[in-house]
Amino acid sequence: MSKINQALSELASETGKSPKTLQRASLPEVKQRRGLPWLIAGFTLSMAVGGWSLTLQAPSEAMIVGSEPIASSAPEKARSTLLSPTSKMLTTSGAVFPLTSSTTLHSREQEAKRSQPQLTAKVDSKPQVTPKIKAVSQSSPPVAEAPTVSPQVSQPGRVHIEQVDMTPRQLATNAEQRAQKALDSNNLSEAISQYEDALRYMPSDEKVRQTLSALYYGKGETRKSADLLQRGIERNVNSQALRIALSKLLIKESQQQAALTPLLYLPDQASTQYLSLRAALAQKVNQDEIAEQSYQKLVEIAPDNGRWWMGLGIQQERGLKPQQALISYQYALQKLGLSSQSQQFIRQRLALLTQQGESSGAN
Repeated sequence: MSKINQALSELASETGKSPKTLQRASLPEVKQRRGLPWLIAGFTLSMAVGGWSLTLQAPSEAMIVGSEPIASSAPEKARSTLLSPTSKMLTTSGAVFPLTSSTTLHSREQEAKRSQPQLTAKVDSKPQVTPKIKAVSQSSPPVAEAPTVSPQVSQPGRVHIEQVDMTPRQLATNAEQRAQKALDSNNLSEAISQYEDALRYMPSDEKVRQTLSALYYGKGETRKSADLLQRGIERNVNSQALRIALSKLLIKESQQQAALTPLLYLPDQASTQYLSLRAALAQKVNQDEIAEQSYQKLVEIAPDNGRWWMGLGIQQERGLKPQQALISYQYALQKLGLSSQSQQFIRQRLALLTQQGESSGAN
């Protein structure tokens, strides 16, 4: 207590004295340093620390992705990308370093090895399912139960080619259609070629033969056109159409005598067209017997046609058969189909034959 009292008394005595003058203290001058180098050094240090922390964190994330499901790795990657290199990585050291420990890595590698065969087994099982789906989808008829489809019925990837034999008639018809299309396109050479194919398949087709002959004649090959018709007549002697076609072709070539040659043959059931052409050509080239025969057939087929009766009367008159010619002329006037000039001609011939008959009777 005495020391405390003594100190207090000294302090009181000092406060009563006048204050001493203050003196300026002399301090050494402090040199100022620039802050830019420190800023650069600090930024470089933070980048180095951040890169080092990312390298330590990358193996742990790789192991997590290999052992854990894929969906869980997305948040970890997003979290790692959001971290800035300048952030304090020491605050996450508690979560990073335990993952990089040898015990944790070893356990996660074992888990990854155990999970790898399971993934491989799932991938290998897919080819076993795919053929079943294809077999069901490619089966032609819709089947209610897919397992009942046998592999022999549905053969995916195979094309069944069946060879169909066409008849000559079908081949000829196809060739005629192609020839008609060529004619529509004004392709005469192609049309002739197709008609030749059709005639080769069906040599007995008279319509195709006549068409082909007409094409040759239009092309200026008259000899080839006539030979084509002649070969058709040799194949079918009773063909009236081919004989008429050949006769008309020769008439156009001003060969009247030759035009009668195809018509010399008289079929059993000759048509009116055939007989009329035969009679007219025979009458023109003075083949009276053939002409009279033809007109006789015509009046039997068409007795109401006055033209045939007039033709028969003319041929009978040429054959020195006046009485028969007189009867034929009289029948002609009673029938139809005669012009006024023909009727006038018949009346003149009747008058002349009547006078000849009267003079012969008087003698």
